[in-house]
Amino acid sequence: MAKNARYSKASFRTGAIICLVLLIVGLVLIVIGGTVEIGELPAIPFLAIGSALSFYSVIGFIFVIAKYYSWKKRGTSAKQTHNDRAGDLIPDNYEESYYNPETMTEAQKSIYNGYFAFVEEKGGCIFKRRKNKEMTEDEYLAAIAEKIREMNVQQRALNKLGLDISQVSEIEPKEFRNFYYESGVLLKDGNSSKFQVTWLFFSGDQVFVYDLIFDMCCDSEYERTLEYFYKDITCVYAKDTVKEVTALDVSLGGCLRRKPKVDESKGYIKTTGFYIVVPGDEFHCSMRAGNHVRDMVFAMKQKIREKKAN
Repeated sequence: MAKNARYSKASFRTGAIICLVLLIVGLVLIVIGGTVEIGELPAIPFLAIGSALSFYSVIGFIFVIAKYYSWKKRGTSAKQTHNDRAGDLIPDNYEESYYNPETMTEAQKSIYNGYFAFVEEKGGCIFKRRKNKEMTEDEYLAAIAEKIREMNVQQRALNKLGLDISQVSEIEPKEFRNFYYESGVLLKDGNSSKFQVTWLFFSGDQVFVYDLIFDMCCDSEYERTLEYFYKDITCVYAKDTVKEVTALDVSLGGCLRRKPKVDESKGYIKTTGFYIVVPGDEFHCSMRAGNHVRDMVFAMKQKIREKKAN
């Protein structure tokens, strides 16, 4: 996520605290300047500095409040837009489901604590924070691959679509995999807790789509199936997009808060999407770019031209 485009509740809270501290300091200086003189120094510098600090701290506090409500309003609008676009794929209350370590399985908890909420051992006010076993990025990616293998997604897709692999061999079946960014996610170094797997199968007349989104830190799982006739497809293409994402960041608390805390933050993620367009509708999924995508898009375009010519 772009660091310079990122805000969170914690950043607004910090700004408000700074403004409040400056206001208190300014008022103290005004009181000192109005009542006593220290040595031979006149009261005017105290009054001037105190007045300036008080004035600019109030202006800063107003600015922070205005930015917070603007940020919150954009977040609400973005969530509504997402829900309107996603339809039945993601329920309206999806972002209300909170990542709660108490309800996680041991495997989910090891990813949450070891990767997204990893805490280095360090001294606190009284006790040392306990060091979790760190999970590296490679280990996290391996855990995702293992989960996909265990779910046997290709066979699951065929079962959901009611197909046999021999029926859909017109073009070699294609699988797309990538992180999923379109709703509240845990995020670290651009890696999301949600992952999307999409399978495309091709018969002589139709394209069959199976789309699965799952979360590595909770039991949330959503899937859908779609079917398109070649003759109805307007176009297929792949493109890069930059999305504004509202993510959940896990970070350490303050002196008295030993448990990790979760805050919302906004930023931008560059993703690659594959699109199938039909009149009045559009399917898209996240994917990782590569030559296989270009080859598949070319093969689909060839098949579409053949079917439209007949």
